[in-house]
Amino acid sequence: MVMTHTMFADDNCKDVNIRITNNRDQEIKITELWYYDYDAEKWRKEYTWTPLNIAPGITRSRTRNLEHVDNDKTRLKFHVKIHLGGVRWRTIYNKVGEVFTCQDGCTVHFIAD
Repeated sequence: MVMTHTMFADDNCKDVNIRITNNRDQEIKITELWYYDYDAEKWRKEYTWTPLNIAPGITRSRTRNLEHVDNDKTRLKFHVKIHLGGVRWRTIYNKVGEVFTCQDGCTVHFIAD
């Protein structure tokens, strides 16, 4: 039997609200979002993510559907850059958040510090 992408549609965690707070003194840019699929034992990249700039002290949100992790435990990983001035940015870290159970409509809060 050949399995197609649509056969896994029921395993998508829909409308996950991802809230990111910038607790740093500089503007940050979240350039990539990854999430861990414990069943497949691998990180999955959220390919529809576009870079998100966040000023100091500000919280911004994005809503995403995460494939293959509905009602499963997962965790998010963010690639974070800080603004050095002008067009210069420097990657400071890849931060991994806490484990949570992904359910449709859930909210996950990430603090960049």
